[in-house]
Amino acid sequence: MPRGLFFIVPPLGTGFFPLTPMLGIDACTLYLGMIVTMPLVGHATWHAYRDLVARSGRGHGTSPPTVAR
Repeated sequence: MPRGLFFIVPPLGTGFFPLTPMLGIDACTLYLGMIVTMPLVGHATWHAYRDLVARSGRGHGTSPPTVAR
């Protein structure tokens, strides 16, 4: 199991709690609510990624790690 998974489990739990009702509201509005919901999810995912990279010591959390060629 990846080490980084242990760092991201608590934020995932708190992140999915408000996401579930938001997706339910989106379904009730014929998915028009996703115009608001999906950018919020993307923004939160980016911050979770940055925190994970910063904690793993692979970077400063400002950009994706580079691939060595």
